[in-house]
Amino acid sequence: MYGIIHTKIFDSTVMAEGYQVAYVFISLVTLADENHICDFAEVALAQRLFMPLHKLKEALEILQQPDAESKSQAFEGRRIIALKDMPEHESNRGWLIVNREDYIRMASKEYRQAKNRERQQRKRDKDKESGNKSVTEVEMSRSCHDNINVNINKIDSSVKKRFKAPLLDEVKAYCDERNNDVDANKFIDFYTAKDWMIGRNKMKDWKAAVRTWESKSNQQEEKIKWS
Repeated sequence: MYGIIHTKIFDSTVMAEGYQVAYVFISLVTLADENHICDFAEVALAQRLFMPLHKLKEALEILQQPDAESKSQAFEGRRIIALKDMPEHESNRGWLIVNREDYIRMASKEYRQAKNRERQQRKRDKDKESGNKSVTEVEMSRSCHDNINVNINKIDSSVKKRFKAPLLDEVKAYCDERNNDVDANKFIDFYTAKDWMIGRNKMKDWKAAVRTWESKSNQQEEKIKWS
């Protein structure tokens, strides 16, 4: 796997924590999978980063702390969340990289824009060399109009299938209705950080996800009860 390191990282408050913390955070962004999860044991990660284990643990502890100065307040500004602290994950190792999706989205958008500018410049240069006339304003207007119609048709066909993320009050109301112990705030924060993805697929039914959390929570309570 690979991660796109956007310059916004260097403007974030994580840089104020020191170079070792910044190095660990950037490494986690790079090593995480498509679900933004870095699946390593601490010892294995320390070996991969060529860091003393105690230094790695110090950095991970800092990255898991709330940060009131962070621009993103998902999970109270924490940069990473240990999977062992999440009810829907049974793994006792690894971390969710909270804002990795945002960094990738920003970098990908800028990359596409740069490539589009390059293509447009190459076309202008080719037209100039061959003596071709530039596209008239009328032709450009007609082309834009056709593209807009195509895009509108695509949007219309996909609107009905598009998932709508629930509001916090909706999740709270559903949890109260089911009389479960699911933390609505944590539920919203977790799936917001994952862009409402479950594995590789977009979530289709948030109520089903709540019931899954409820089931996991009940199983954990049973384990504690009989341990």
